Amino acid sequence: MVGMAEAWFYCPDISSDRILLPADEAHHAVRSRRLRSGASVAAFDGHGRVASGTLRISAGRRNRTQQVWIDVRQRDQQPAPPAPLTLIVATPRPSRLDWMIEKCTELGVATLVLCRFARSVQRPAAVQPDRLRRIAIEACKQARRATLPDLRQADDPQAALREASCARQLVAHRCPQARPIGELLGQPPTPGALSVVIGPEGGLSDAELHALMEQGAIPVDLGPYVLRIETAAVAVAALWQMTRGG
Repeated sequence: MVGMAEAWFYCPDISSDRILLPADEAHHAVRSRRLRSGASVAAFDGHGRVASGTLRISAGRRNRTQQVWIDVRQRDQQPAPPAPLTLIVATPRPSRLDWMIEKCTELGVATLVLCRFARSVQRPAAVQPDRLRRIAIEACKQARRATLPDLRQADDPQAALREASCARQLVAHRCPQARPIGELLGQPPTPGALSVVIGPEGGLSDAELHALMEQGAIPVDLGPYVLRIETAAVAVAALWQMTRGG
């Protein structure tokens, strides 16, 4: 079974019955994980498809380039969440951004939009997309998730919310109209894709909140304390994960 695989590896093309691992994944298998030929492993393509099989390592000295491949036994399609979550989030500081990408990936967030707000300190343009993608790949391997999250950037929260085009739209902001988020994500789960806007630690401007509410976003309260951006994002993702029943 795929779930019993000793390790997961990322490979964009898993259509062959003999999947040759990319160099970095091969290095991870042999040098970091110290796996040997015969180990039960799996490869995922980032689009929900998983191939499980037996790891094979070409003979040769350890200081020479070795080929590492998987002899495939079976393929599976990992089901997508019935109500995917999009987070439209102000960009945290770099070290906190890495942690947020990792944890939101592990929790199954479908789309993560790094957005610029009126009170933003960090700008989305300052991030390194390739590095964030690598973090997401490693998080997928850890979580046994076969679909990579869609990582995007935006300069306008209203445009990002329109582009998300979700059936349900929430905005995390403490105000008189805000309802506890648990009330809106509680049981029984409401069908339809969900988007949640999370602004910078300085909060949304009045103009931003008004514009988002005019688009149909419902203000929600995340609790009595002021949360960092990445803490709020992970808290929302975890609550969504629990209320949708996994």
